[in-house]
Amino acid sequence: VVRDESKNHLTEVQTEHERELKRLRLESDSQRKAHDEEVQRSKLALVQQEQDALALTKKNDALQDALTKRAAAEDARKAQIIQDGIAAGAYLYKCLRWIAALLFGALSGGVALMSSAQPALAAGLSVVLGISGFWFVPDILNGPLERLATKRMKSVIFDKDPAITLPAKTPDFRQRI
Repeated sequence: VVRDESKNHLTEVQTEHERELKRLRLESDSQRKAHDEEVQRSKLALVQQEQDALALTKKNDALQDALTKRAAAEDARKAQIIQDGIAAGAYLYKCLRWIAALLFGALSGGVALMSSAQPALAAGLSVVLGISGFWFVPDILNGPLERLATKRMKSVIFDKDPAITLPAKTPDFRQRI
């Protein structure tokens, strides 16, 4: 009887043990399955993040290129405006210098005509002398001509774009004649 009871008890314990093992296997399988699904979702999320990062990098590069091109175009536009201003100032300087030289020569010619014994020859020589003298002694009238040319340069630049900063050093308009 004890033996039978012991056998029955052993059978019950073994059956209970097998049920517990089966339950643990099922639980382990479901946990493994959930873990595998989680790993798969994580892998998919990582791939998606990498694709998003790559797309964002491409978009950023395209925007950076566009910004670089826009900045280069703006710099070229500003440089062209400054060149136009300098050219306008140099043209005014050149015209004013010729006007001043011709007036100086005409004045010298008029004075020579009034006080010379041979008026025709003295008048011609004094005009040539006056014009050449003005070109070799430009410092007398150079200051006002430079100021007027600089004023014209600033006017042209600010008319086209008032936000442009002027060059620190004013150009030498004498070299542009």
